[in-house]
Amino acid sequence: KTQHLSAQISKIDKGTFFLCRSLKQLTLPERLVYLGDGALAGCAGLEQLTLPASLTHLGANALAGCAKLIELVIPAQINEIKAGTFQDCSHLYRIHLPEELYGIGDDAFKNCIQLERINIPETTFRIGQEAFCHCQSLERILLPDQVQMLEKGHPANDSAAQQVVLSDAEWRKLYE
Repeated sequence: KTQHLSAQISKIDKGTFFLCRSLKQLTLPERLVYLGDGALAGCAGLEQLTLPASLTHLGANALAGCAKLIELVIPAQINEIKAGTFQDCSHLYRIHLPEELYGIGDDAFKNCIQLERINIPETTFRIGQEAFCHCQSLERILLPDQVQMLEKGHPANDSAAQQVVLSDAEWRKLYE
């Protein structure tokens, strides 16, 4: 099932498409600025989604459980990946984060078992609890010097990560 939304829509509220398992493709309007908490959560059949450049808010758990999504580009105006946003997106292989990202919330990528690599932007200073927990395919994660807070469940402590590239400052923070 393919869904095309009206070009006039600028906001998709909390839980709007919750558990729409038959939804395979969704075309979001170019003027969309707000995708609420859990807006597409549980859309397990969703294979194709393009987030418009106009998007400024990506809610917590917005895409949680979208198990068939493979790749996604996060628009430049998103400055935080909220808690659980991509949790249980089990086929998410590649994600492109915006350059001005300052935080990654708790459980943000938890159980993204196909995610192989992620480059954390230089502006990021917080990575939440279990943000990359159970990312079994995660081969490499690059962390910037600016990361001030690495909470429990960081990939450096997760046996799934094969290579975690941290600056000298980050290694000192982990072992202080």
